[in-house]
Amino acid sequence: MTTHREQKELATKYRLEAGTTYYEAFEAERGLIPLAGEKPASVAKIRQFCRAVRATDPNVKIQRLTKLLGSGDADLEVAADQAIDFFRQKMMSR
Repeated sequence: MTTHREQKELATKYRLEAGTTYYEAFEAERGLIPLAGEKPASVAKIRQFCRAVRATDPNVKIQRLTKLLGSGDADLEVAADQAIDFFRQKMMSR
């Protein structure tokens, strides 16, 4: 894993948090490799969360995140709840 080559452009290009260090990892032609000790359940949680926030419409994101609140997974539910608060605040500040 190395520091992402486009470190400076990431914040503006993908609307990421400025000042944070982002990394990239490659294995053959794949852009993502499992980290040592990574459990498949953790990866599944991340994928569920990413699918929920993939939509461009904040209302759709909130709807999808709300569905995750009933997942039964405490970590996923906390992340979804925090994301819902974040998107609601963003919508109100416009």
